[in-house]
Amino acid sequence: MKLARLTAGGTDTLAFLFDDGYIDLVAEGLVETDDPVALLDAGVDFADLGGKTRGCQRRAISEATFAMPIAWPRRILCLGLNYSAHVGESGFKAQTVPTLFTRTATSFVPHGVPLEMPSVSTHMDFEAELGVVIGRSFRGATAKQALACVAGYTCVNDGSVRDFQHATLQWT
Repeated sequence: MKLARLTAGGTDTLAFLFDDGYIDLVAEGLVETDDPVALLDAGVDFADLGGKTRGCQRRAISEATFAMPIAWPRRILCLGLNYSAHVGESGFKAQTVPTLFTRTATSFVPHGVPLEMPSVSTHMDFEAELGVVIGRSFRGATAKQALACVAGYTCVNDGSVRDFQHATLQWT
């Protein structure tokens, strides 16, 4: 199942995507908000919603543009130096503990919107990343328990201003 936030007719909405278009879950009255975090907090099961879309209008994807998957995420935690070839090319050493850093929601753009290199930079790079959307809180969970807290996945194009990144140890 592909869930996406879209902008259609000047309004943000939540939709199921299909090869031949999308179903606007808000317009169809299946959900009350385009905010997937609020819906997860309310206990909405998106898999169950899929069974309620029979007879719903499929709209052409050309009628909409993609919005950010989550408009204002509570936290964006990133894992760095997790790909050995990239560790080597970056000049860093392999780490024995995870290298975590944060990003802000405003540092991302929706699908189809170009990344812009800051005018003060001369070296912007990009990396394809897998974004994991955590659907509920957990602490001290086993790997299996933690995986059960995953609400979904999203593709991320991570733009990095390398000349700034290599000038300091702080990546955010």
